[in-house]
Amino acid sequence: MKIYTKLICIMLAVMMVMTVVASCAQKETEGENTTENKASESIHPVYEQTDLDVKTFEDELFTVIYPTIGTWVPTPIAVNAKDANEDTVSKASYDRDRKFEELTEMTISYTRSESNPNGTSEQDKSYTIALRNLVASGDIGDYDVVMLGAQTVGALLTESFFTNLNEYDNYIHTERDYYNSKFNQEMSLADKQFFAMGYYTTGNIRGTEAVLVNNTILTQLHESGDTIEELYQLALNKQWTYEAMMSYDKGFATGNVDTENPLNNKYTLIMSQNASQGLYYELGGTLVEKDDQDMPVVSIENAVNVDLLSYLKENVTKNGKVTIVPNDGHSQVFQNSQGLFMLAIVASLGASRDAVGIDERLLPAPLYEEGDNYHSYLAAWNLNVATIPAAVGDADKAAYGFELYMALSYNYIYPQFYEQKCQLQYVENSTEAQIYDLIVENTYVDFSYLYGFLGNSKSGEFGIRPIFMSSTQEVGSLVESVSGKLATGIETFLKTYDIS
Repeated sequence: MKIYTKLICIMLAVMMVMTVVASCAQKETEGENTTENKASESIHPVYEQTDLDVKTFEDELFTVIYPTIGTWVPTPIAVNAKDANEDTVSKASYDRDRKFEELTEMTISYTRSESNPNGTSEQDKSYTIALRNLVASGDIGDYDVVMLGAQTVGALLTESFFTNLNEYDNYIHTERDYYNSKFNQEMSLADKQFFAMGYYTTGNIRGTEAVLVNNTILTQLHESGDTIEELYQLALNKQWTYEAMMSYDKGFATGNVDTENPLNNKYTLIMSQNASQGLYYELGGTLVEKDDQDMPVVSIENAVNVDLLSYLKENVTKNGKVTIVPNDGHSQVFQNSQGLFMLAIVASLGASRDAVGIDERLLPAPLYEEGDNYHSYLAAWNLNVATIPAAVGDADKAAYGFELYMALSYNYIYPQFYEQKCQLQYVENSTEAQIYDLIVENTYVDFSYLYGFLGNSKSGEFGIRPIFMSSTQEVGSLVESVSGKLATGIETFLKTYDIS
């Protein structure tokens, strides 16, 4: 996979630079006359990675503001020396900051906003309101980077809050692998990039959906102990379809045969009621797409999407091998060894292993047909993005620092989070690391929820979730209802913000 290969090269290059520095230091202690320290001649590989020139901003601050209330705030952020000892991911964030400061001669200054990234009112301490107050007071110009909950984006975009990052393409390259480039490309408007998704927070990885495999059961069901390796190869070859996944059941699933003792019921696939809509997006469904002008248009009414909804109605909602667990009780059902596969966020990985000793493995969410592209659903309310405010005081410094911060975040935090969740060394385990890359680099976010075309409904009742929630919901009536809401939402949005 492209991310795996490039990151391994970067990590090896970093180790080589560290070796050179150590060697130079040793020669100096041995008394060699080195008036020009060769360590200073070693250019850090991040400059080649980003195409940034080596620049320093002596005694300047690089200022970042972020929200702190709620589950899906950016983390780990602003790690101090004491907290860096808590775990390897916190240590990676701490080391990233120190390397940034060393390279730029700036000091990173973090501001905690005691607010909810996706709140909408004073009562729930809305981050949107906090940022508006900074704009009104003129203090927003003090910040180089603003980290935002994704549901904050739609409202602020209509208020000209964001810098178009594409204006600084001499520094910023949101299409590169150290960003989540697929998301950035899909969420641009009129070829303008107002914010970017990156790996400065593990939340964007933790909130991404994947398939968790009960490899303990899988191994028992199949004669070969290498079945999970077979599934990995299906995934890497784009043959890991919904139907392929269901075919590995081998008679395990019983469906809802025991109403008196539900613990006796077993399923091929488990998912939560709250997150069930994710499967629609993962199989390629959309509510909104972009036209030739890079502008949003309603797409749910397209024949392909209507057919997919009908397929889901028959093959998920009415399939006894699949259970949609009320609310978010799916993890408990999985831990009871009642499911072979579970559709869940990456953050769930490890819980069943730690609680009951299940050999958990990770696969991407399935494809609809072989050869399709993967779509790893990430709910907008779980997502964090970063931007440079339009009123920034020093745009050149902010843009340069933004790019360097993103690349270093990828190099330091990304592999450490993999190792923490999977308990495997990223550089030593190529197959599973590639599977991890396959999931994370193909993040899909519903355009309509990000920009508020359906309001700020967290539960998704205005989207396609009713197909999964109700056995009586008809595809045609749902498509008609959602299409009308989307058309109105897009029209209202475009009236309040001029993208030209």
